[in-house]
Amino acid sequence: MLRGIAAFVVLFGHWRSLFFVDWPQVHQRNLALEFFYGSAKYGHQAVVVFFVLSGYLIGRTVLRAVWAGKWSAKHYAFHRMIRLELVLLPSLLLCWMWDFTGIQIFRPSPTYMGTGGSMVLLENVSQLLNFRIFAGNAAFLQTLLVPCFGSDQPLWSLANEFWYYVLFPCMVVALTKGFSWKRRVFSAAIMIVVSLFIGKWMLGGFLIWLLGVGLIFLPRPNGLRIRYHWLFLGITFLLVIIQLVLTYDPHHIEQGINTDCVLGIVVAFFVYALLHNPQPAGRLYSGIAKQIAGFSYTLYLTHMPILVFFSAWMKHRSLPTMKGSLLPLAILCVTIAYAYVIAMIFER
Repeated sequence: MLRGIAAFVVLFGHWRSLFFVDWPQVHQRNLALEFFYGSAKYGHQAVVVFFVLSGYLIGRTVLRAVWAGKWSAKHYAFHRMIRLELVLLPSLLLCWMWDFTGIQIFRPSPTYMGTGGSMVLLENVSQLLNFRIFAGNAAFLQTLLVPCFGSDQPLWSLANEFWYYVLFPCMVVALTKGFSWKRRVFSAAIMIVVSLFIGKWMLGGFLIWLLGVGLIFLPRPNGLRIRYHWLFLGITFLLVIIQLVLTYDPHHIEQGINTDCVLGIVVAFFVYALLHNPQPAGRLYSGIAKQIAGFSYTLYLTHMPILVFFSAWMKHRSLPTMKGSLLPLAILCVTIAYAYVIAMIFER
């Protein structure tokens, strides 16, 4: 559920920025509107949640295989590439389709030229649709050697994820005595080369990713009574909310990276409390959670180009009124349905 909610938070932030005027242009303000604008700028924080969850899930897969003596780099690489590319390649092609069509139909379009006023799209999209950038994004080199492809700016975090998938098993093999010294040295060399290649900024995200791995080594709270567990769960949830409130500012889309580590730590504790919930989830809740999480990856990769297309079609951003919100809300629903259909074809 947490993974699915994080994907929707990213979608919500981009939708708000593309279809509604910014906060300084809102003259009739109230608490509800301040909450609407403030909550729409947590897309970056949602990516931090993704990193913690990914560190736990992928780290657990790697460590289980190593501890069982069944580690295979080829097997791991094959499954990771299939998982990522099965959605990424169609998403890149669909991005090209939406962007090329939008540029041709709505030319000249301030939205596609990056001058539409939205802070989530500041580049000239037509200059980002060549094959070199397409291939670079397919090879997870965006933000390193090439920019993100077309209007699909959320692709930046996928490059982070991929290189963390490379770094972590290399680190594990290098530190595990069960492997030959040649293999350990080779893995350490790869880790050093990759670290130098991706740079300090991306390595900072890797530290947050490792917080998820750390959850694997924490002891299980077997002796914790149910009522005390709910107290622990409530406290960790409250810490997450406090951290988000401390970074609340309706004037900005997102905060700087200086708050990411703190958020990563409190999210990790919250996930730890969720993982060791002594009571099983209900069937209805489990079904909803699986449905939402089941297309979160596709939703993350495919939502931006279709939102940009409809934003260019509208030609202007609306005031956050009941009348001005009807069409953007319809577009939001269409975008979610579109991503769900794409997920059924590829991700599932």
